[in-house]
Amino acid sequence: MKILAPGPLPIISAVCEESGLVENINEELDWDKERSQLSPGLRIMALITNCLTQGQPMYKMPDFFRDTDTENLFGEGIEPEDLNDHTLGRALDKLSDADASTVLGTVLVEAAAREDVSTDVVHADTTSFSVHGLYETDEDTDETLSITHGYSKDHRPDLKQFQVGLGVNRAGVPGRRRHPRREHL
Repeated sequence: MKILAPGPLPIISAVCEESGLVENINEELDWDKERSQLSPGLRIMALITNCLTQGQPMYKMPDFFRDTDTENLFGEGIEPEDLNDHTLGRALDKLSDADASTVLGTVLVEAAAREDVSTDVVHADTTSFSVHGLYETDEDTDETLSITHGYSKDHRPDLKQFQVGLGVNRAGVPGRRRHPRREHL
């Protein structure tokens, strides 16, 4: 008989499932459902459970899950060795290819809708970061980061800068642009 000590992992797993994190990541990322033993959403959930508890490096993930019921957390037939750095790294690669901020926004919008979080009041702010050095951009690409001269909140118009902004509702939940596939939310 093996005694397992799951700690908070089942609770974190349940929140990830109930918030739609796993489902939405699986919908947003390209992956082969026939060949994959673990979906990208479950792989990202494994990383989240690790980050929220012990924060082990990815190469130690099988050890992190060794004393837990991985079948209960991730599905039948999933062993700790299945949660290795190669498997989890591929999920991060797919997340990066799909634009992580768009995927995060989709997950947040879905979670807010499921929990009936109000978005009737929005607070927004921006800040600028001045940078040194030579930053060249290719005019033909659609880059989301633009490093340029302009009004600087650092009062340094001589330096190039980029700006970052965030909008949150009165509960502090970040907002985002509407995703074309999520217009019903």
